[in-house]
Amino acid sequence: MTHIPTTVTAETENRALYKKATMATPAVAEPQHIQSIRRIVELTRQSDLLLAEISKEKAKLMGFIQNHECMVNPADGLELVSWRNGSDKDEVDYDGLLLKLNVPPATVKKFTKTKPGSRVFKVLDENLN
Repeated sequence: MTHIPTTVTAETENRALYKKATMATPAVAEPQHIQSIRRIVELTRQSDLLLAEISKEKAKLMGFIQNHECMVNPADGLELVSWRNGSDKDEVDYDGLLLKLNVPPATVKKFTKTKPGSRVFKVLDENLN
């Protein structure tokens, strides 16, 4: 699969501008907004179908490749598909470490930070009429 760098999108720019919802009063949808929501729903359904097809085709190739790292073009020997192992990562079991060191809960709480949650954009298509 070709990896193409993406550019900043309007969605990304809006996420940067409007990080936190602060107003309790809802924005009222106008007809063009309803049209955009319907378009998003339709495109999402099409995308889901395409992703399912892509997954089936990938599964076929994975079944053929099995334990090999790649599949090459017989004409020129260049890789067409790769399926390699990612790097192993070490991960600290902080809960186990704290228990082993017998760290009191008050100390753990003192060093616990709350990270703000991200805003989640959802299209609630079941509410469309």
